[in-house]
Amino acid sequence: MVKSTLACGLQECLSKEWMGDNFRDFRVVVDGSEYFCHKFILSACSTFFKTLLGSDFKENKEERVELKNMSKETFDVIINAIYKGVDGLTLDNIISVWQASHLLDIPFLIEECEQFVMENMSLENYIKYYSMAKLLHSENVIKFTIGFMKENFEPFCVTETFLELSFPMLFSFVDDDRLKVKSEDLVLESIINWVSYVKQKPPNLEDSDSETNNTQVTAIEETDEIQNYKSQEKLINGEDNKEIDRKRCLVELLSTARTFLASRSYLENLLIHPLIKSCDEAHEIVYDALLYQWRSVSFPSNFVIPYRNCNGKRNVMAYICNGEIYLFDLNSEGICKLELYIYDFKSFCALASIESTLCVIYSNRNVSECDFSKLTLETHNCERKNIAIINPSKSTTIIGKLCGRFSVQLTSLNGTFVIITNNPVQSHSSQDTFSNWVHLGNEANVTQVAYQDTILIFRDGYEQSYVHCSNLYSRLNQDIKIKGPTKDIISIQKGRKTFILYTNGSLKSIETTGDNKIQFTFIIQLWNNFDWILKGAVYFKKELILFCSAKPTDGKSFLTSVPGLFEKIRAVEIQSQSKVVPLIVPESWCS
Repeated sequence: MVKSTLACGLQECLSKEWMGDNFRDFRVVVDGSEYFCHKFILSACSTFFKTLLGSDFKENKEERVELKNMSKETFDVIINAIYKGVDGLTLDNIISVWQASHLLDIPFLIEECEQFVMENMSLENYIKYYSMAKLLHSENVIKFTIGFMKENFEPFCVTETFLELSFPMLFSFVDDDRLKVKSEDLVLESIINWVSYVKQKPPNLEDSDSETNNTQVTAIEETDEIQNYKSQEKLINGEDNKEIDRKRCLVELLSTARTFLASRSYLENLLIHPLIKSCDEAHEIVYDALLYQWRSVSFPSNFVIPYRNCNGKRNVMAYICNGEIYLFDLNSEGICKLELYIYDFKSFCALASIESTLCVIYSNRNVSECDFSKLTLETHNCERKNIAIINPSKSTTIIGKLCGRFSVQLTSLNGTFVIITNNPVQSHSSQDTFSNWVHLGNEANVTQVAYQDTILIFRDGYEQSYVHCSNLYSRLNQDIKIKGPTKDIISIQKGRKTFILYTNGSLKSIETTGDNKIQFTFIIQLWNNFDWILKGAVYFKKELILFCSAKPTDGKSFLTSVPGLFEKIRAVEIQSQSKVVPLIVPESWCS
C-alpha cells in the first residue's frame, strides 16, 4: 500500500532536483525554450520518452529533442505535474494539455485531464469535450458526455453535433429509458430533424478575406480530423464510409421512440408531415399512436407502452404468490412486494389490470387497512367473493362485491373490467367499472382472451375445440371451430395486433375479416414436441418475454426470435399462483 506521506515526500525531493542543476542529462525544447530534465524521470512517466530514450534515434544520442506543435505554457503544466505534482489544469488550457498528454503518453496525466473534463462539463463546453474525446479515443469521457447529452437532451438535440450523429448512436439515445425529456414530442421532432438533415458543404475559401481565411482553415482541419474518426466509427458499426439513406432509418427510430406517449396535437401534425406521408410503415406507427390518444380503437390491457425514467413511472408485471402481490420490473428485472397488509389474497380467484389499476377478486372475510401513503384500497365482504381495486392515481375508493355461488374469471376491455361467470350473479358495485358481465352457462373451466370489443371464450370439446365470441357493445355473438386443445392459452398484444400462444408452441394471429367475422391464422411454431404452460407474456421494447414457473429442460428449446415480428424471445422464471398482468406503477414502488 502506498502511504500518502511517503509519496508526498518523494514528490518534494523530485521538485528540489528540478529546481537545481544536479544530474540533468537531457534537454527538451518547446516553443524556443529549453527544459533541462532527467532521462530516468521522463522515461518513467512518459511512454513517448521511454521509447525515444531507449532507441538509436539521433535525439537520444544528442540528448536533445524538440517538441513541435506544443506551446511553452502547455509543457509548463506537464513538467510541473511530473516534477512537482502540481495540478495546473484550467478551463483555458485543458484541451491543449489533454492533447499533449496523449502525444507524450503520460497515463496519470491523461487520467487527471479526463477527470477534470468530467468534473467541469457544462452546456458551454460539452460539445468541445465530446469532439476531443472522440479524437483521443477517450472511452470514459465519451461515455460520460453521452450521459450528459441524454440528461440535457433538449439543448443538445438542436446542435449540429446531434444532427451529425451516426444512426447507431442516435438509436441508443432514442431507445434509452434514461433519456430526460419534458415530452416525447421533443424526441419525435428530433428524429424528423435528423432524418431531414443535409450536411452543408465547407465554404469556398477563395471568396473570403485573409483574416476569415485563416479562421476557416483551422475549423476545416479540425472538422477533417473529427470526420476521420467518424469514418472509423462507421466501420466499427458495420457501415461503410458512404452516407446512409436516413429515410430508411425513420421506421426503426419511430418504433423505438415512445410514440404513444406523444401529445395528441403533435401526432395530428406529424401525421401530415411529408416524411411520414411518404412512408407507409411510419404513417401506420403515428396513426396507431393517434388512435390510442383518441381512444377510438380498443387497446387491450396487455398492450404495454414503455415509459422513460423521467416520466416517474415503471412498467411492471403484477402477480400473486403466497397471498402477496409482487411486481416484476420490466426494465431492471427486479422483483418487489407490495406492502398492502392484507392477509386474504391466498384465496384469490382472478386478477386483471387496466393501465395503473389492478383488480383482484378473492374469497375471504379477513380484511385489514392498507398503507394509504402508497395507494387507495378498500374492500367489502360478501357471501362468496370480494372485489379489491388498487389504484395509485385516484384518491377515491371503488367498492364492489358479488353474491351467489359461481366460478369467476376476470379480464379488462376498453378501460372496463369484465367479470366472466358460469352463473348469473348479483352485483353490488357502486361504480361503472364493473358494469360488464359475460355469462358462460354451466361451464367454468374455460380460457378467455380480450380482442378489440370482443371477449373470446375458448372451450375444449371431445374432438373439437370451440371459440365463443361475445361482443360487449353490439351484443353480436359468433361461434368458431378451432383445432387443438385451447386450455391455458395466453394472449400477446403488439400494437393493435393480437396473438394467441398455445401450450404446444403454436402462435396464431387474431384478425377480423371484411364481413366482421373473426378468424385465426397460424404464424409459426415457437417450440415442438412438448407442452409448456405459461403464466403470461408481454411484448416490451421489441422483445417477447414469456413468464413461466420453470424453463424447458432436457434438450427442450424454443425459438429465440421471429424475424419481422419479435427481435428477441426470452423466458423469465417467477413463482406465481396467478397469471401475470401488466401494470403501470409509481417509480417509488420499485426503488
